[in-house]
Amino acid sequence: MEHDGDKVNQRQDEKYCSFVHRNESECLKLGMIVYSENEAYELYNRYALEKGFSIRKHQKRYVHGTNQLRERSFVCSKQGFRYDYRELEIIKREQLDTRTGCMACISFKIDKGVWEIVRFNDDHNHDLALPEHRHLLRSGRSIPTAIKGVIDSFVNAGIGPTKARSYIAKEMGGVTNITFTSRDCHNYVQSRRLNLIEPTDAQMLINHFKLKQTQDPMFFYTMQLDNENRLTNFFWRDGISKLDGDCFGDVVIFDTTFRTNKYNMVCAPFVGINHHWQNVLLGCAFLLDETTSSFIWVFEAFLEAMGKAPETIFTDQDQAMANAIQKVFPNTCHRLCDWHIFKNAALKIPHLYGKSDFQKKFSKCFYGCDTEEEFELTWKEMIEKWNASENKWLKTLYSLKKKWCPTFSHDFFSANVKSTQRSESMNNVFHRVSRKTLTLTEFVDHYEETTEKQRETETNEDFRSNQGKPHVRVPVGILNHAASLYTCKIFGMFNKEFENAAAENIVEHFSDVTTHFYTLQKEGYRRKHIVQFKPFDFTITCSCKKFEAMGLWCCHIMRILNVNTNTPRIPQQYIVRRWTKSAKEGMTIDRYNEPIQTKAKESKTTRLNKLMRKAFYAMNLAAFDEKTVQMSKESMEHLIQKITDYKRSLDVSDTTNSDSVVQPNDTLSDKIKVLNPPSLRPKGETNARIKSRNEKRKRKTTNVAISHKLQSNEIIEGNLNCIHIFTFFLCFYYNLLIILPTMNRTNWAINWHGVF
Repeated sequence: MEHDGDKVNQRQDEKYCSFVHRNESECLKLGMIVYSENEAYELYNRYALEKGFSIRKHQKRYVHGTNQLRERSFVCSKQGFRYDYRELEIIKREQLDTRTGCMACISFKIDKGVWEIVRFNDDHNHDLALPEHRHLLRSGRSIPTAIKGVIDSFVNAGIGPTKARSYIAKEMGGVTNITFTSRDCHNYVQSRRLNLIEPTDAQMLINHFKLKQTQDPMFFYTMQLDNENRLTNFFWRDGISKLDGDCFGDVVIFDTTFRTNKYNMVCAPFVGINHHWQNVLLGCAFLLDETTSSFIWVFEAFLEAMGKAPETIFTDQDQAMANAIQKVFPNTCHRLCDWHIFKNAALKIPHLYGKSDFQKKFSKCFYGCDTEEEFELTWKEMIEKWNASENKWLKTLYSLKKKWCPTFSHDFFSANVKSTQRSESMNNVFHRVSRKTLTLTEFVDHYEETTEKQRETETNEDFRSNQGKPHVRVPVGILNHAASLYTCKIFGMFNKEFENAAAENIVEHFSDVTTHFYTLQKEGYRRKHIVQFKPFDFTITCSCKKFEAMGLWCCHIMRILNVNTNTPRIPQQYIVRRWTKSAKEGMTIDRYNEPIQTKAKESKTTRLNKLMRKAFYAMNLAAFDEKTVQMSKESMEHLIQKITDYKRSLDVSDTTNSDSVVQPNDTLSDKIKVLNPPSLRPKGETNARIKSRNEKRKRKTTNVAISHKLQSNEIIEGNLNCIHIFTFFLCFYYNLLIILPTMNRTNWAINWHGVF
């Protein structure tokens, strides 16, 4: 978000311009006047940077009993001495003593808005900075707003602040021509991240959504709070997603396998398939838990946002989700993800799934049955052959056969999707940016970047499809029509079916009064398909029901058409618009005709980019010789002075600035403050920093070494005890040998008692 009317950025930009366009012959004298505190500071700062020292603000004096400022002072940054108030604290990094008690300063007297220099001391008791070091002076270091925009673009693209600064320095002719250091760049990026989570992550998220509504009238969001006003569930989609939902919302993939790490909320994107066979995001939700009530809420929110229910929805195997779909989308075909079922089979029935014969029969139940009778027969054979009639998991799977076996859902359009892996591919994208401290606002930013990349890819494919048509190898009328009708990807699928039609043989044919019946069989295969064709109204159907499920003719239908008629065009009733180049034709939104968004986004950075293109063209012409360079300098000085006079004439306190952008923290705050979701830490998860593999290996090695050291110490200590005992008995035995021969029995008893 931009802060074009922000005074801090305005002062930094003026400081930058002053540093770059400073007048080298300028000097300070008593009696010079300026008209604001910013001008006073910049006047002295410009002089200081020329001389080689840095400045800071000092004292303010007011008219007695009022808040009216009467005097303002600025001093050298080395004025005074540092008071070390941290003597008793543990200092991680020792700072240098830069204060030398320098007396250089300047004072301004303020009277009726006029700032006049009344005191000026230019005597320094320290060395001044060399010319090659002056760009490092603290008061001359700042990041202009335009440069901040460049850094933001680099960071959003995954490029670090150090590389971003190196690029900027190279573009500006070296590090001496930029007014900030690598540390300044890192600090700016860090402060930008901190600003994203203030005042609270949830409240900032809601404010961001409200700001999006001012830019996109079709932007939709809804949220759910608990009794303590904490965010529990929320859903959002923009205007373009609404358009995509109108065109491609017949098939939706909904997956909940991804969770954020900070609040452990479930990320649930709604993914569709566009006319280029690409993923398209229709919306996204965050759920606190995976209960039936949460799923009912999010499906109702999706229904409200899109205005219609999908024909088919793909999910993983979750009973709570199934209950919610049955209630909110009663007429929608609910399909389960095949990939999850095969994965669970390897876990639930490993003794069966590990056998290749069982895998073939099990896969045939999914993909090899054209009719319900064939499925029932295949399943029965599988159960009887491997004696699995009492297996609970297979019993449960069989009870859900209508949700995973395509044989029972051929009459519903499914775009030939078999699993939720399309949605999982989106989650893989989100996993790349996931970290333990990822906030909701940061995730929404990444989501918006992902949608922009997807839409850019779609735009490129639209351009490619509209610029021409795929090459048709066989000059057949129906192929030429399909090439001009469908997108490149869909035509490739159509053309593949046309080529496969040549391998289909008509093994049986009979007809009644209105209908022709054809039985087709592919060479080398036992499976047969029946095609019914009514010539009077050109109605044609196939037992494989690919057109009903996919929206494209199958190879069996194309084989019959080649035999019966020379069809130059695809009949209108068999053209599914969602696969054509004109899928979005007649549906406009601000993405294509943007009067509202353009006005809202015409910010300072946008205008700056336009001016920079003009300025670069002028500078390129001016660099021809010295005369044109001098002409450019004079023109720029005149332009700078003219703009400065115009800005000075404006009332700085005027809040109706044309550059101002609606700030969500101020004007879009809710009456009820939304609090962050409760942090539900999953088992085994901590909020500590994730250790790298090398650190884990090093710690493991250290633990082993410590263990060996402790064992060695125990062994040494035990050996020393043994040596002490052995030495004691050795000395005792030696004493006995000496004293026994020379003592009588009484003295021996006394000495024996003395030894112990």
